[in-house]
Amino acid sequence: MSSAYRTRDSIRTSPNSVMPRMSLAAPGFLDIPSAAAAVAGLRAAPAWPDAPRPVLAADLLPERALDGDEAARAELLADVYEPMLSGGAALVETVTT
Repeated sequence: MSSAYRTRDSIRTSPNSVMPRMSLAAPGFLDIPSAAAAVAGLRAAPAWPDAPRPVLAADLLPERALDGDEAARAELLADVYEPMLSGGAALVETVTT
């Protein structure tokens, strides 16, 4: 085992560690909305190669939605599409043409 892995593991198991103790494979980990968004963001980030690093998962909503992330799709509907619809038919026509 390399010294980098030994150091990381000793930091993680330290009682003063602030590093997460859960792995991505831990049961229920992806039930935490912020964790699920972060993992979806990691998956979708290659779709925006020029994105600043680090990039927020919220900044990757379109890429996450295209990648099949239902939470991102729901957020786009609630925060973008539905308010646009309330702007009237002229706004919807302008945006869609």
